Amino acid sequence: MVFLSVRLIQEASMRALLCLVLSWSCPPAVVAAGVALWDALPAIDVTHLQDANTGEQACPLCRHGYDAGGFVASTQRGAIALRSGRRVTASAVSRITGRERVVGLPCEGCEAVFQGIPANPGPVSRIATEHDAGDRLLLTGTVRNLAGKPQANIVVYTYQTDARGRYPSGPGLSGAAARHGRLRAWARTDASGRYTFTTVRPGAYPDRTTPAHIHLHVIEPGRCTYYLGDVLFAGDPRLSSSLRARDAGAHGGPGIVQLSGDGRDGWRAIRDIHLGRNVSGYAACSG
Repeated sequence: MVFLSVRLIQEASMRALLCLVLSWSCPPAVVAAGVALWDALPAIDVTHLQDANTGEQACPLCRHGYDAGGFVASTQRGAIALRSGRRVTASAVSRITGRERVVGLPCEGCEAVFQGIPANPGPVSRIATEHDAGDRLLLTGTVRNLAGKPQANIVVYTYQTDARGRYPSGPGLSGAAARHGRLRAWARTDASGRYTFTTVRPGAYPDRTTPAHIHLHVIEPGRCTYYLGDVLFAGDPRLSSSLRARDAGAHGGPGIVQLSGDGRDGWRAIRDIHLGRNVSGYAACSG
């Protein structure tokens, strides 16, 4: 009986929609009734959707299509929900739409920041596992706005090479995410604006003069996304004087970090982030 009722609601809603689209002359009462019936359908919180086969979490950026609210389900269950007429809504905790404006152009690979993003990343995230070779590194920092106030709920995305200087492949990666490799992660700042990643020290690209580095991007949920200046290491012999001079103008503030520790128990680096600093087009984020 419940299934039949839902089915009737769906059919009535679709009839009203088709009436509106095809004839453009539906009686207002019919259109209003169709909208009311559609809104009566239960919503699905995307943070509670997970693909039973792959373990993939639903996220606002999707390959199956948008719902009326602009959010997308990336899992098979989410796609089935959309096709059956059920609405998919974004979690109030997430607030990431997947449509955040890209600023600070050019931004190669910026689309990857949404590919595979967890439904609700925490303030501490792991990039490399205990099985990945290399010196342990803890990368942390505080995210502040242009006025210097710590900002909660900002998502920091990162990717890096392994200790050999390569971006290792991983299962299920495609497009820009495949180029970033499996050593990638997201962290959402806590109430103090702090984020933390645990990883290994990246290696420099083989046979190149580029210094070892860690890539960073930021997502300001519902506003914009942009890349940040790379995390660079002050003692790296590949760090040229020109790179040091340009660091002051890096997106989000200086990226050259000093390592603390002796390496035996791991290294620690602090990379504070200043939202919008040196980012062209940042004024559009408030639009």
